[in-house]
Amino acid sequence: MRNHSDTRWRSALAAVGLLSLAAAAARAETAFDAYLPATPATIVQGIYSSATPPGIRIKDGQTVKIDTLNSTELNKDAYLEVLRSGGISPTTPFIKETVAILGMPPSTELTQRSGRLGRLLTGPVYVEGAEPGDMLEVRVVDLAVQSDFAINRTITNMGHPLATLTPAPTARVYKLDRKNKKVLFGKNIEIPFWPYLGEMGVTPSADMGTYVANRPSKLTGGSLDCPDLGKGASVYFPVHVPGALFLTGGGKATGANGKVNYFGMEVPLTAYLQFIVHKGKAPSVVRAENSTHYMTFGTADVLDVVMRLSAQELVDFLKEKEGLDFFYAYSLGCLAVDFNITRANTTGQLMHTTIPKYIFVRGEPKPYWYKGELAAKYYLPGNYYATQKVGLIPMASTEVSTPRLQGSATP
Repeated sequence: MRNHSDTRWRSALAAVGLLSLAAAAARAETAFDAYLPATPATIVQGIYSSATPPGIRIKDGQTVKIDTLNSTELNKDAYLEVLRSGGISPTTPFIKETVAILGMPPSTELTQRSGRLGRLLTGPVYVEGAEPGDMLEVRVVDLAVQSDFAINRTITNMGHPLATLTPAPTARVYKLDRKNKKVLFGKNIEIPFWPYLGEMGVTPSADMGTYVANRPSKLTGGSLDCPDLGKGASVYFPVHVPGALFLTGGGKATGANGKVNYFGMEVPLTAYLQFIVHKGKAPSVVRAENSTHYMTFGTADVLDVVMRLSAQELVDFLKEKEGLDFFYAYSLGCLAVDFNITRANTTGQLMHTTIPKYIFVRGEPKPYWYKGELAAKYYLPGNYYATQKVGLIPMASTEVSTPRLQGSATP
């Protein structure tokens, strides 16, 4: 005979379990202190200007949830045509907001300066207490892809390596598997997610003028387009105006150094960014780090000049960090530092150096704030980090089959 009290007890436990699961799901979102949605009032079309009013004001140390949109710099009609070609409804979340904003008149100053529609930037974020002479640290706490598709396209007139050989402007839509965090590129090709923001920058002073997005600057950041600045990165900006007036956009589901066809896997992203003011410590240029590497940047319109500037920034950084003289700093750059072509585009070529932290055997005065997963490339068999964080990103196989030579000894 069934014990009804036991049945009621089990039902109560089941109900509690369901409530616990619901509570856990509700807690799944990254914590934040303030929210900046993407609306006509908070989207800036392609410029950094001290005349732009803040989209939000926050306190030093707060984390802001920021929605970003991504039109891949297309106008409304062209964007709608790409959506139609991919079978994407223009009324889905984040897409309908993009369509609405593209229907608004573009910035007069932007069209006068560049003759085209620029990146859609969300902001500016006014950080209380940030003043010229300070350093603003922006921590990339988390990034969430907000679409089930991504757009990658190329064009014929923007100075990417094969611009003159590209037959015609082309845009293609790719399906995303958000649950398993990968791009379904083709029948035999899947690319792991590693989201990052193509655009992160502070506003120049009135004396510096207006800066156009989609161009990097060593003084303000802007179009850094750097895959190493995903989740867990910190970017350090000199502050030029009260509040710093930070803007961001140009989200990617994934991408690689070089940006050779001019665009990544372009998506709308929700970013969770923490803003920390370091009083009186303004760096001379933008720098960055993540849990594995320090980063310096060099930018110009000619690649060999970019290389020279990158080497100079690296030497300056190593002098400051380790007290090395010129030769030792330059030598270390040759022996242990990678020079990565971040952007091979003549609207502002960019290189970033990656300086591995594991070579500094004394470690850091305090642990780095981020301890989470890394990009998939760090877990390839034989990589230094593969043995440090085994299992975070599953590999299909870590065994390499070596053909046995005739006459060789049996192992």
